[in-house]
Amino acid sequence: MLLNTSETKNCKSCGSEVPSNARFCNKCGKSEFTESQNCPQCGYGIPDADSVKFCPKCGKRLKKGRSHHKTIIAPNGEVHRCNICLQDVEDGFTVCPSCLNCFHFAHLANWIIEKNECPVCKTELNMISN
Repeated sequence: MLLNTSETKNCKSCGSEVPSNARFCNKCGKSEFTESQNCPQCGYGIPDADSVKFCPKCGKRLKKGRSHHKTIIAPNGEVHRCNICLQDVEDGFTVCPSCLNCFHFAHLANWIIEKNECPVCKTELNMISN
């Protein structure tokens, strides 16, 4: 289970592309963004996608509205790696709700127990027990 990263936004400060539901830029840490979306057909980056109905490159109709997390395969067959052990992630993974970086569940759980923050974006994270 991998994330679809077709909806993104760009950091106003450094211009880096980040997932649409990230709260902070992974590169510079700022929290101001411009909305953008990649065309699901050709991958073309469309700035301010909320005001565009069709991809200017291939003409594909763009979906409107945003969903929180999409748990479908990543585009172009990308393989995600755990940002703690740097090994490929297949089953038993989780993502930071802020930056959407991918981790093996056990690795992130152990990290949070020790540090209470995401190892990448430093957002405060806490374990929830049932």
